[in-house]
Amino acid sequence: MAFTRAEYAGRIERVRSRMATVGLDVLVVTFPPDLYYLTGYYVFGLYNQCTFVLPLIGEPVLQVKVTEVPGAVTKTWVNEIESWEQENEESPGYAQQAADLVAAALKARRLGDGHVGIQPRRPGLVPSIYAAIQSALPDASLTDASDLVMKVRMVKSDAEMDCLRQLQA
Repeated sequence: MAFTRAEYAGRIERVRSRMATVGLDVLVVTFPPDLYYLTGYYVFGLYNQCTFVLPLIGEPVLQVKVTEVPGAVTKTWVNEIESWEQENEESPGYAQQAADLVAAALKARRLGDGHVGIQPRRPGLVPSIYAAIQSALPDASLTDASDLVMKVRMVKSDAEMDCLRQLQA
């Protein structure tokens, strides 16, 4: 990981604080830079769907393609990693498979009918998956949280500033 566990914990705390401010029960992160910022994990394949489910309270889960599990296990602090045998993006069942995994994670945490932040305006969440999540979670209130993590990322921590100073030197 690029930063210490404590740095990632601080990031999660700041994102959760913003989630609470806007009334979200859970944030579904699909934008690769936000995934990396929060978990330390960088998705290997350009078209590999990866999702970080961050509840306001409780343990998060990282969902990756089965071939990415070894990388996820070694490159992130996240303890719970779920995998799926991802079909080709063009396959008819692709979007539903991705949405079902997200829905199952939310329902397992009793958040399937909660206020769910999602990132529809960021690369990483294709429209077909977004529509399938809406169908899989009919009782949830989906909220555009595309900018939530970015606003947290804009304010640099001491560790991030140290890293930037080292790059500048």
